[in-house]
Amino acid sequence: MKKLVLLTFCIALTSYGVFAQQDLTLYELRSAPQSHGLNPSKIPLSKGYVLLPVLSGGYTAINSEGFTLSDAVQPNESTGKLDVTLDKAIDRMKDINSVNFDFRTTVLGFGFRAGAGFASFAVENKTSVRFAIPKSFFEFLWLGNGDPKFLGQRASFDGLGIDYMQYTEVAFGYARDFNDKWTVGLKAKYLSGQGFLRTTESTLGISTNADNYAITLDGQLAVQAAGIPGVLIDSLLGFGGLGIDELGDQIITSGTGNHGGAIDLGITYKINEVLSASASVLDVGLINWSASAKTKTSKPISYTYDGLPLTDFSEGSAEPENLIGTLDTLVSNIEFDEKEESFTTLLPVKIYLGGDYRILPKTNLSALTYNEYYNGRFKTSLRVAVTQKVRNFLMATVNYSIYGNSAANVGAGFTINGGPVQFYTVTDNVIAFLLPEKSKNVHLRFGINLTFGNNFSQN
Repeated sequence: MKKLVLLTFCIALTSYGVFAQQDLTLYELRSAPQSHGLNPSKIPLSKGYVLLPVLSGGYTAINSEGFTLSDAVQPNESTGKLDVTLDKAIDRMKDINSVNFDFRTTVLGFGFRAGAGFASFAVENKTSVRFAIPKSFFEFLWLGNGDPKFLGQRASFDGLGIDYMQYTEVAFGYARDFNDKWTVGLKAKYLSGQGFLRTTESTLGISTNADNYAITLDGQLAVQAAGIPGVLIDSLLGFGGLGIDELGDQIITSGTGNHGGAIDLGITYKINEVLSASASVLDVGLINWSASAKTKTSKPISYTYDGLPLTDFSEGSAEPENLIGTLDTLVSNIEFDEKEESFTTLLPVKIYLGGDYRILPKTNLSALTYNEYYNGRFKTSLRVAVTQKVRNFLMATVNYSIYGNSAANVGAGFTINGGPVQFYTVTDNVIAFLLPEKSKNVHLRFGINLTFGNNFSQN
């Protein structure tokens, strides 16, 4: 089947590639209560709002820093079929490729004006998954271990790993206009972690003997897990021992007992009647993982397998289950030392810096930079936007941004109010829905809110 499984795997990654939760478009859409979550000082343009369970919070953000689908397959005009060109895609990859997913759902929320202040409350479920995949990993599977690039050589997979985090956030916020210049907002958050899994060390490599194609796995591997992944990881790494009933009970109980906290801080300064600046720092906090928390560190790995040469798969003469069985045999022979004790992880810290210029009474031009620091890596994004208000029932914004290793991002969003019912939809990249095969970034927010006392004439 000539590399079909690998191609399917690569397409899945580029189609669903965890992100940075930038929300570049939503930041200016103050008619949507959700924008208040990006800067606690940007008070919503209503006297109050209610966020409905599930209905108010559909959020998906996807980013792949590697190739796009159009890099991996090309239409053949003479045959009418698609030609696989993954070698072209591999040429466009970085040494380490990040593939990121973020999802959120609203459980409940509300906010209301109180004199010069605005109080808010919200409960959200948040999940993020971040994969790190070396370019050499794709090359090895695509070319096969019989290729001159790997035969008799060590294929390095250093950096291959995953970072998964899932938690529920309960936020209490308050913003206040101190005078006609300064508005300050603060949110305090309680965090309840459901799951965590991180590769803390990954220096794996595979060598193929040039004489007999024997495959040797070597290196070191270490993972931290807690919550539901802490229970499942034993089964995934071949440490069974739990019955179905016992496993189910542990999964239920492992999603509790992981506690943490964080704060958000926002500031808005009105320079004059038409110009303002704003800044926010979000998710400065941590979670202590104690339920089913464990750290597994492999003993030095050196295992040789004399079974199926992977080159058979790359040449299309082997079934994919044979490849999977070969890799499973290699991984299942890794021996781990385990330490069961709690550990603490920091959240990704997010920083927004923005400027807003009112060019017409209902039209604003703005610029924004989004920055994220997490686990030793720093990412930044830039965006310029135009936002238009139409009475108290419609607000819309369009923008251009550079983020996620891509300069092909055009965002748009709007809110429509019919009485207290508000529908909103926001995306940082419209192009992803028009030309998905050429896009590295997918982002979408949508839902239905209840808003009361709308006043879009506020600045």
